[in-house]
Amino acid sequence: MQIVAFFTLLSIPAIILLIVDQFVRGKYNSLLPSAIVTVLRTYGFVFALIVVIFATFGSLYFSEIAGFAPCTLCWYQRIFMYPQLLLITLALIKKDRSIAPYLFSLTGIGLLVALYQLLLPYLPFNTVSCSTTAVSCTIEYVSYFGFITIPLMSFISFVLVGIFISYTMIRTTTDN
Repeated sequence: MQIVAFFTLLSIPAIILLIVDQFVRGKYNSLLPSAIVTVLRTYGFVFALIVVIFATFGSLYFSEIAGFAPCTLCWYQRIFMYPQLLLITLALIKKDRSIAPYLFSLTGIGLLVALYQLLLPYLPFNTVSCSTTAVSCTIEYVSYFGFITIPLMSFISFVLVGIFISYTMIRTTTDN
């Protein structure tokens, strides 16, 4: 799973660039060359699907093969990530972009849960576990490169999926 951590590390600068590009797009021209924006618009679902596949099978690896019991917040994140595998696949097969706002909604809620889990150890009202019977949401099972944890990988996955889906929702003057 170190390869997933490596790709997480590589994606951080790209995420920053893509988020800045999305925010300046309304007032200014894109920071990215138009060819890259076209690729992101055209293949955004494909890129999102790749991220969802890695996130889904990564979470299954950690729980089923590595033996790490998922906490309550991990289960919530899975609830918002796993259906996207099917939904994006169906959208690609049917060549239907109209599902993008719904995917974006699933991603946004999952992102908020991932952000909460990521910040949980630093919050003043930190709890030992999510509930009295569940695994603690603050257990750090892995730490790649000294800071890439499972909650960070989940957060980055949701951010990437959100970015890729948002590029598919960009309208141009040639769109109807």
